[in-house]
Amino acid sequence: MNNNNDTTRFSQILALLNIDEPSVPSEGIKAYPVTFSTTTMLKDYIQLAEISNMPDYAVPFMHTVYAGKNMTVSAANPLIINPEKKEPVIVHAETITLQAGAKILCNTAVIITAETFIKN
Repeated sequence: MNNNNDTTRFSQILALLNIDEPSVPSEGIKAYPVTFSTTTMLKDYIQLAEISNMPDYAVPFMHTVYAGKNMTVSAANPLIINPEKKEPVIVHAETITLQAGAKILCNTAVIITAETFIKN
């Protein structure tokens, strides 16, 4: 991993995916269309996100990335991932908190990365 003192891995991944950090909500998530245009970009993402088993994709390909700094998932506010075209999606957050009774419902292949994962 290519960490430095000035940026977190969360910020590094957003920069690689060309997502403006100020547009990422501090609470909740927002969808961003991301095109992996080169093999290098894809390899850099896999390394930064520390993904050990990523399917082989031919570039360019597009993913929907859901990004947010702090995501809280609860029984009243489940995380539902149900893309219209059933394409794989990426969920990237600085912190994901699962409260008691929380549910994550995925109707497609999903890669979830978080700096901190809290289960209450």
